Amino acid sequence: MLPAVQRGVIGFNDCDDGSKEVVLEFCKKFPSFIPISYPYEVILKDCPSLWHQLYHYCNYTLSFIPKNEWVVKIDCDHIYDAKKLYESFYIPKSIKEVVMYSRINFVVRDFEVFVRNDGDFGFLDAWGDHWLLYNDCEPFEIWHYNDESYEVLKLKDKHHIKDKEMVQWHFPLAKKRRNAIVYDDLIPLKEFKKRHADLIGTRIEESMLDEKRILEVYQKFRLP
Repeated sequence: MLPAVQRGVIGFNDCDDGSKEVVLEFCKKFPSFIPISYPYEVILKDCPSLWHQLYHYCNYTLSFIPKNEWVVKIDCDHIYDAKKLYESFYIPKSIKEVVMYSRINFVVRDFEVFVRNDGDFGFLDAWGDHWLLYNDCEPFEIWHYNDESYEVLKLKDKHHIKDKEMVQWHFPLAKKRRNAIVYDDLIPLKEFKKRHADLIGTRIEESMLDEKRILEVYQKFRLP
């Protein structure tokens, strides 16, 4: 994300995998980023209290971001092309516009890249949980899905617009809580590129789908 994003807050909670140390070291190196430690474990299912709800954690973190500033939501299992991300900041022409970022869920198995079959044969076009917006919104609310509790930000009176091109790689299995998940409905990268040939060079730069580059990016997670 550097140097596209030069200041912000980094929320974290219940870390036992070295993530906390990584966040603190990063914020020490780049003091314009503020580490925000949430003092409760976040539980998605059978949650004992609202303090353990994901939406409450998100609101806690959001409370450290000034109102009436532009905010981009970045998640720990995404890696961004900084130049493309920076260019996307010039898409909105009004504080009433929200840029919705597209993504592909990549899965790496035995040094081979696959795409999870979500959305339109793996392409999640302007999906709703990653965005660039002006921070004058109401707080996150709870959202229930498959007996689990997540967060949703209801963007009232906002006009949703698509990103011009994909700016990120998303590796959902990089999150510790998903380590044991096995995805069966996977698409070989070659098949994805064949099906979505019309997107390559328009919505997705060809190099973003280069298998060697994706594997190099994936190695940045330093997973065991």
